Amino acid sequence: VSTQSTWDIRINMDRSEEQEGVPKKTFYSLAAGLLVAVVFLVLFIVLYASASSNASANQEQINNQKGLIQDMTKKNQELTYQVANLTTKNADLKSQLAKELSNIAI
Repeated sequence: VSTQSTWDIRINMDRSEEQEGVPKKTFYSLAAGLLVAVVFLVLFIVLYASASSNASANQEQINNQKGLIQDMTKKNQELTYQVANLTTKNADLKSQLAKELSNIAI
């Protein structure tokens, strides 16, 4: 079989494929393109879901931290009040001690 006749056979095969409907090369190209599009769509959905989940978790963590800050602020106010009371009591006790020491000295 000569090279020329081989080319003729290939050309005739290509023409017969085209006559049957969509050429196989075009079909495979479309299928490959569709597969790539589906892969990118799935990847986009997975990344979007992951980002959404992370955002939700971050918001929950922020809310928890806000609650902790409020609790710590309240505790700080209570401790400040207790310190003020103890300072007042300390001053009163010093004053009472000074009076008693002065009574003993007399």
